[in-house]
Amino acid sequence: MVSEAGQSLLVGRLSPDAELARNAAFALFVRVYLEQLGLLPRQAALQGSPAPPGQSAAPPARREPPILEVAELPGLIAAITAENPHVLAYFTDPACLEALASLDATAMRELLGWLQAQHVDQEEPQVAYELGMLALGVELPAILVRGLRRATVGPETRVAELPDGSGYPTVFLSTLHPHWPAATRACLFVAGRDAEQLAGWAMLLLARSLRPPPGSIRCVAAGDPLPSPEGGFDLTLVYNPVPWLADPGAGRSAVQTDEIVLL
Repeated sequence: MVSEAGQSLLVGRLSPDAELARNAAFALFVRVYLEQLGLLPRQAALQGSPAPPGQSAAPPARREPPILEVAELPGLIAAITAENPHVLAYFTDPACLEALASLDATAMRELLGWLQAQHVDQEEPQVAYELGMLALGVELPAILVRGLRRATVGPETRVAELPDGSGYPTVFLSTLHPHWPAATRACLFVAGRDAEQLAGWAMLLLARSLRPPPGSIRCVAAGDPLPSPEGGFDLTLVYNPVPWLADPGAGRSAVQTDEIVLL
């Protein structure tokens, strides 16, 4: 078993390009989660020998998963981004995608072994989200949950998360209000690439689907309007705001909302 410190060393060994290394580690993390959840085919397979005429078939023998070759990674990750362009947004750039083939093969396989042993698919969304932050090498400020706990949240509550909450407060809100269907009633606005990827991770955890629910993640930039559904949002979360939304008042005016929670 590799320790977390050992994991960091493995990530560093993936590539001398630190940005590629950390995003590749996150891509492997996401891929393992999807495989364990059953949303991607597992590498392991059951194979049995055909039975001679008149005899019962031999019981299938389990074989070890085939060794993943580094050259296969661009295709495997491209299959994910084709379905979900958010969770691995770094690799929607063709040059970044092809760079996956340059990873150190030994470090990749050792990191995959460590990731598979974590069984993130068995964790609660909040814990799994934080493990995703660790995998991507991102730190976010602590969340003050009092406002989330006191918020008025029902099954039909429409929630906007302003940039760049990265999905973190929405995951907390869903944990505190388990009757609220976060995957279909939240809209995560994002401005940065890391925020987009973590928002994609949050929606993957909440929806347990590779494809994010329509309209659940929206990329915006300074000056862009933040569109609201007809009638606006019932609740808006402001956490870790981008500089152009640093004024809490801007959060209220950015979207039509009945209630705002500053975290």
